[in-house]
Formats: sequence, C-alpha cells, structure tokens
Amino acid sequence: MKESTIIAKAIRMFKCDTARISRPCHWMFLIIGTRKHTKDQSSGWYDQDGKRRDFAYTEEKVIASGKTVAKLLESMERYRWALRWETRQRRKRGAQLISPRVSVTDDVTMPLTTLCVASSTA
Repeated sequence: MKESTIIAKAIRMFKCDTARISRPCHWMFLIIGTRKHTKDQSSGWYDQDGKRRDFAYTEEKVIASGKTVAKLLESMERYRWALRWETRQRRKRGAQLISPRVSVTDDVTMPLTTLCVASSTA
C-alpha cells in the first residue's frame, strides 16, 4: 500500500487536518495533526512587552507505529478501537474523566505525544 493511501485513510478515519509518516530507525510512525489558532484559547501567548501574540499552528499526535505497513495499519486500527472504547466509557460514566489515553499496542515504543508546530503568524 502506498504511503499516500495510508495518509488519506488516516485523515478519513480520524477526521484530522493533516497526516504524515515519519521513518526514524527503520520504524514508521503515523502522525496526525489538527489546525488550531491561539485566538480560540482562553490563555494566550504574550511577548516580553506583555502584548498578546496570536498565531495559527498544527497540534500533532503520534498515534500509530510499526516496522511494516501491515503493522502500521494494525496499530491504526487499535488506536481507533481505543478511541471508540474511551467514548463509550465516557457515555457510561456520564462524562466523568477517565485516565489519560495510553497506547493499547505493544509495538508502539513512543508515547502518545502532542507537539505544536507553528505554521504562520498573525
């Protein structure tokens, strides 16, 4: 399966704005991103003079990994299952907070991490 096909599938599955595959040390990591803007946040970014700085950025999360395409796809499915399970648990408990999401796969060696990458300034 082509990398572009996997990326398109990830964007559809997780309803995200961006997706990419990183390949460090013979592993494939699927990273999805959501476009955000600091204007939408209650806490803002301020410079040294105390002026508010608003900018657009992409919040990225590593959600799947694998040494082969098949393992990467399997890891994507497990992550989707975990998201659905978490949603069901929240509904059962009346929107109570449950423990932070952790990976349910044994092959993911990297923790689910959120990165912020600035994309433009306003």
